[in-house]
Order: sequence, then structure tokens, then C-alpha cells
Amino acid sequence: MESIAKLMERTNRRYYPERGKHIYQDFKTFAASARLGKACALEFLESAGNTEGELRVYEFGVGDGSFAKKFLENINRIDHSVGKRVVYTLWDISRKMLDASEEKLREYAIESVCAPAEEAEKMGSALWIRGNEILDDIPARVFVKEKGKIYEVGWNNGEFAAWEQPRAPAVAMERMENIPEGYWVPVNIEAIGLVEKWKGKLADGGGLSLFEYGFYGTEEIEALTSEIWNSSVVRKYGEQYTVDVDFGWLEKKCRGSVEAQDGFVERVLGRKLFSVELEKLDYMEAAEIEGEAKKLEKEGYDIELLKRGAEKNPFYHYLFKKSD
Repeated sequence: MESIAKLMERTNRRYYPERGKHIYQDFKTFAASARLGKACALEFLESAGNTEGELRVYEFGVGDGSFAKKFLENINRIDHSVGKRVVYTLWDISRKMLDASEEKLREYAIESVCAPAEEAEKMGSALWIRGNEILDDIPARVFVKEKGKIYEVGWNNGEFAAWEQPRAPAVAMERMENIPEGYWVPVNIEAIGLVEKWKGKLADGGGLSLFEYGFYGTEEIEALTSEIWNSSVVRKYGEQYTVDVDFGWLEKKCRGSVEAQDGFVERVLGRKLFSVELEKLDYMEAAEIEGEAKKLEKEGYDIELLKRGAEKNPFYHYLFKKSD
């Protein structure tokens, strides 16, 4: 039996360097969303405007550089005096991804580090650290409660199953205390440790801003049957595995604040927006939805339900400010 953490480490460390930008044939992210990029730029400018000198930004899990380009374009458009002080460090395990990003960002002051995110002790001081779907790639352990005992879920002969003997560390026992029986629950031990490393690198007034998919709280778990929940909490895209981030547990252990990604973009931009998936994941206003109605319907959307906010996505935003 192999733990899910070991399975993720074994497959993901190989997948990203080999696959490069072809990962986008396996899954989609919000990285190229113009509205998400603008919202993140405005969030950053709140801290940057009160800071003198060089503004060091680290981005982990850079993809093909689409987010960085939107982010930097918006900063320079909104306040060029801040933009010219930004030094942007791309950090990724894939040299192929870094090369694609550097090509896309030639007009900006870019540096790069090719290393696993877990090697964050190599970082310098940062005003801002951001990540897009990076914590869900960090090896996580998964546990389940059966007849009052806590067991670990692992990989055995081509399928996931609970180990016959309890193998839960104290942190897992704590997390599983109020979890109903039969539900697989990720305990993001390494991801929480990485967040703590990042927090230790923040300069005064700096921030850590992360976007991930996952869930918040036991109520969200219990809203589904255990069969449906268990079939979705560990995901496979292409040849890599990801595990949902437990945002309520992250918030409890690391402090900071959590909100739905949709709510973050709406709040910062001051507009009613709806998340949609066409060629990419993005945000649209109601009028834009009407203009793309035929395309959306072809993808299976009910336009009226979409405009009523019935379509939800499992993406969250975590923010820690050094002043917290």
C-alpha cells in the first residue's frame, strides 16, 4: 500500500517537468483570466503603495506565464510608478514552463528559479507571494473514519483503499475528530508547512495570496454522499494527481482569511460576475453572457440558471498579510 502523498510525489515531480505547457491539454485554470489578473493587481497595489524601493514578487506554479502577464499589465496600467519597481520571480519545477513564461514576459523585470515549491527556504524577502493551484499539487495524506477508528487511504493494486491498520498521526486525529464516518478527508500537512515557510519570508506589510480549489468546513463535506465525495476529493489530470485543499483547516492552522474566489473578484472589481468555462475559465457579466449565449448553451449551460448564480465552482482565495 502506497500513501496518496507518496503517490503524488512520485507522479507529479515527473509530470510537470516532462509535460511543460502541454499541461493545458489536461486541465484548465483561471490563470489567463483578465478579471482575475486585475483583481490581484489591485489587491497587490494596496500593499505596494505603502512600500518604498524594490517590490519583490514571487509567483509559484507559473504555468505558461499567463497570470503574470495579466497581473503586470494591470499594475503598469493602473500605477506605472509602482510597476517599474516590481521585480517578479517565477518559481516552478518545470524548466519548460519557465522558458515559456520568460518568452511571454520579455518586456518585464523577470527572474526565475527552477526548483520544487517546497524548497522555499532558498527565497529572499518578498513583499508579495502568490500562487495559482499550487497547494493542491503538494503531497497530501487522506484519512477516513470507520467504526470509530481513523485509517489512511492509500493506493493499492490500481485503486484507492483504506489501510487495514490505523496509521494516523496526531494532526490527522485532530482533524478527523468531527468528521462523519466513511468520508475521505485530505489533511494537507505539507501544504500547511509550506504556507508557514512563505509567511516567514514576507517583508513588513507584505502578503501571501493563493488561489486553489478545495472545500471549506464539514458542512460542505456532508452536503454530498460519501460515495460522491470520495470519488472527487482526489483527482487525476493526465498523469498527475491533485488533492483538494481543506481551507477551513488551513485558515485555522495558518491564520489569514479565506473567501470564495468568485466573491474575491466581485468584491475587488465591484461588479456582479459569473464564472464560466469556454476556451478557458473566466468571469463574465450578465450582458456578456447574453452575447455568448449560443456558445455557452453549446457547452451545456442554462443561461437563466447561470445568470441567477446557480453555477458554483470550488475555487477559494487565501490571503495572509504580514500585519495580521
